[in-house]
Amino acid sequence: MPRGGVGWGGTCGLAKNRNAVEIALLNFSTNQRGKSIGTSDATKKTAGIGPRRHRSSMAIRAQKNRPRTRDTASKVGMISKCSTGTRLVEDPRFLFFLRRWMPSSIDWQRIRDAVEIDPSLAYLNTGTSGLVTKTVHAQAQERRSRLHRNPTETVWRADWEELWQSRQRLASHIGTTPDRLIFFQNISHAINTFCLSVQLPPGSEILMTDHEYGAMRRAWERAAARRKWTLKTVSLPVGANEPQRYADAILEGCTSKTRLLYVSHVLYTTGLVLPLAEICRAARERNVLTFVDGAHAPGMLPLQLNELGAHFYTANLHKWFMAPVGAAFAFVEQAQAIHWEPWQVSWAYGEESTHPNERDAFGSTPWIRQFEMEGTRDTTPWFTLHRCCDFLESIGYAEIQARHHELSTHVRDALAEVSSLQLVTPNHSALRGGLTAFEIPSRINGEALRRRLWTNHRIEINWIELDGHQYMRISTHVYNTHEEIQRLASAMRAELAG
Repeated sequence: MPRGGVGWGGTCGLAKNRNAVEIALLNFSTNQRGKSIGTSDATKKTAGIGPRRHRSSMAIRAQKNRPRTRDTASKVGMISKCSTGTRLVEDPRFLFFLRRWMPSSIDWQRIRDAVEIDPSLAYLNTGTSGLVTKTVHAQAQERRSRLHRNPTETVWRADWEELWQSRQRLASHIGTTPDRLIFFQNISHAINTFCLSVQLPPGSEILMTDHEYGAMRRAWERAAARRKWTLKTVSLPVGANEPQRYADAILEGCTSKTRLLYVSHVLYTTGLVLPLAEICRAARERNVLTFVDGAHAPGMLPLQLNELGAHFYTANLHKWFMAPVGAAFAFVEQAQAIHWEPWQVSWAYGEESTHPNERDAFGSTPWIRQFEMEGTRDTTPWFTLHRCCDFLESIGYAEIQARHHELSTHVRDALAEVSSLQLVTPNHSALRGGLTAFEIPSRINGEALRRRLWTNHRIEINWIELDGHQYMRISTHVYNTHEEIQRLASAMRAELAG
């Protein structure tokens, strides 16, 4: 399980004052039962902010009979115990509640200073490719220097122990075990591998939404044509704030012929975070395999893959996880390994093993190695993953999610006066993360607008076109600032004036 955030400003921002957190949990729990109590002066005083005033009887009772943190949390399901202390997880509503009166102690400028970034530009495009920390950058450079000095040693003899440690570290971070993770260079490679090897009979129905990544839809179209499958697309509501509406739209598309559900965790178009656990659970009840495109999730959302319920989960690590380009993974439930076969055969393919899922001498397992052993290539990004985990965990996912919500709210506010833009990312805190998207009317050339933002203002965002709709997508990660968002808002007003 990912550890709590420590080290950026001295303590975990949300757990800085244990008593204050517990009072907030009690207040939040009361609010959720429909008894809105607001943010009392007593709560503020307990948190160490605001003027000293007479405390309410509720706050006095809460302090006198203060329950243990773990017991309090068990009632509202938002705290888990970690090796470095108590960490808030899972419920962004609580983060908003807590942030109203207890600002984060994280020094976000120190976070930004730890990242390889060009200060002359506003980089708001992590959704395409994220930035890396200076320590990851230095490690990648050092390993590539060794590779170039002696490729034989680096590729064929060294680093097997380090590769296994990297696999273990990532597995711990995303809630699974190392024997279930195949490393790939990108998610497209992983999905194509699955499309070409999954064992489904002719006539099978593959269900997906109308917001899946276009390149991967092409991969499924090719596989379906070869194997005589049917692709069925369901339409998702846009901008709805009820999680159940998205789950219902997908699950109502399942029929007796549906054999596999292919769905994104975070939509690349609108930034919607789907209620994935419920969807996976319902699909299992229908005996439907679930394959998740999690390209944007690691580094944005806390993951527990063994508990999520997906049979297969793939993701890029060069986006929000902040690894160098060339790192991705596929999680494969052991009982469903029959559906995976490498598309590129090399020396590891077909080797007999009585223990295919046990660690071997090459930093993998016999089953995994047939996918990863493709001959001579640069796998440097795979060896940096432990440093990426360290960086993200030093902040903590509670703080990461709260920062994403804070910045994305600022994006909404800053661009609210640009009449040409229509927000399509939901407002519901559980349905959004670090991606904020606006639909652009057809009278505006979105691609040209993006080019002008870069050429004239040195601002990087993304423009997406799908089924006649244009979306401007803004990514705000932990290294972004309010000033960059204001810079974008000013540029948008200037470019769309008149």
